[in-house]
Amino acid sequence: MTLVSLYITLRRSEVSTQYEQEDARRSLAAWARQIEQPAGHSPSWTAAFGGDLDVPESL
Repeated sequence: MTLVSLYITLRRSEVSTQYEQEDARRSLAAWARQIEQPAGHSPSWTAAFGGDLDVPESL
């Protein structure tokens, strides 16, 4: 649930620059690896925090 909450927070956050968005994604990916190492390194979560799964309609 923590990883899902982090992902939702990332998607709903309003950052003003692309650099801030990339920084937030890197930070959350690092937290995910610390919180739940196997899941944090999984292809699914790597894609989610990398932006590969972002679909505007999903919010």
